[in-house]
Amino acid sequence: MREKKNILEPEISPVEPVVSAQEAFYKTGNTTPPRERLGFLIFLILACIFIGGVSAAAAMLSLGEQREDSVNHGILQLGGNKTASPYVPATESKQEPSEGRKNDDQVQITIADTKRSGENVMQTGGLSLQEIYDKVNPSVVSVTVENDGASGFGTGIVLTEDGYLITSAHIISGADAVSVTFSSGASADALIVGEDAVSDLAVLKVEAQGLTPAEFGNADMLQVGDGVLTIGNPLGDTSAATLTQGIVCAISQGMQIGGKPVKLLQTNAILSDGNSGGPLVNGDGQVVGILSMRLGSTAEGVSLGYAVPTSFGKEIVESIINLGYVPGRPVLPLEMEEMPAITRAYYRLPEGLYISAVEQSSELWERGVRPGDMLLALDDVAVTSQQTLTKLLSGYSVGDSVIATFYHQGTNYVLELTLTEFTLAGSS
Repeated sequence: MREKKNILEPEISPVEPVVSAQEAFYKTGNTTPPRERLGFLIFLILACIFIGGVSAAAAMLSLGEQREDSVNHGILQLGGNKTASPYVPATESKQEPSEGRKNDDQVQITIADTKRSGENVMQTGGLSLQEIYDKVNPSVVSVTVENDGASGFGTGIVLTEDGYLITSAHIISGADAVSVTFSSGASADALIVGEDAVSDLAVLKVEAQGLTPAEFGNADMLQVGDGVLTIGNPLGDTSAATLTQGIVCAISQGMQIGGKPVKLLQTNAILSDGNSGGPLVNGDGQVVGILSMRLGSTAEGVSLGYAVPTSFGKEIVESIINLGYVPGRPVLPLEMEEMPAITRAYYRLPEGLYISAVEQSSELWERGVRPGDMLLALDDVAVTSQQTLTKLLSGYSVGDSVIATFYHQGTNYVLELTLTEFTLAGSS
């Protein structure tokens, strides 16, 4: 029967003892060396002894010089006497771990009183950066949204003591639930009062009293080169608002929103995801703009932020609160939603916006547009998203005619429509 090996034990093969040439020589034949080599062997032994002695003497001399050099480096001058420190080669040093001091004279580090940093003032007669932060921070909130199980975040500004807040429309658009966190750490659920996708402004309402409203300044007084600050919640961090500093890089003059010329404020202050809806602040701690979008990437070192000036946003926010909508906005009286590409592919639908509801009192209903159809284009410009549609409509005014292309059960059809003014559902 064959014995099994233990694979964990090394296999050891018997090794024949190594026999030196000299042992092999003395174990075979004559045990006395040949006489004619005796003189040569004696000479060889004496030569080895002589060479070994010279080498040993040289080594001792070198070691002595090294010890003398080491001792000289360790000399302490005490009253004219020289005391050499012991020489211990570094390679032979083996220190035992310290067990702490054995007496009562414990080592302590003293922390001295430190003065507060000097004030950093952006403009003559203005507040310091620290004062601006302390003034504005209580009026800044972190906004969190839930939509189909996914979370989003942004920033908001306290408008009134009783809970009206300003933020960006793109943050809360389509949200299932919205909540805000105040600088104190307290949180509250928020209702969407209204939103205006054209200006990217929205208003929220929380049940609260005694909030700290922000102070709003006149953005028309800003000039290129003026210092500005942003306060917000980058990356959704609700623990503390972040302060960044920059200047007004440009004041855009050529943009049209709802048929009206709009000045957008451009700044190089660092903005991150989550800053949208937050304040752009001047040197007096006044909110002069509501941050809307960022172009470029902070990772690439290029980031330009845009803010809606308060001089323009004031009218929009007041309309949303007092009327529930912004007058003068041209719309198509349809409820539409974006359809995922995989869903469109499954049902073999073209790219466009899916129509989920149609106002029965509208011209579109009378012309045959029904839920389940799709809006494909306006004036031959493809409509691929809600953002695309909003941008297209911003170039029209109420009463303008537009050629709309629709899809219905495998067939496209075209209608010439008159754009109406947006109102609350069911009102005129």
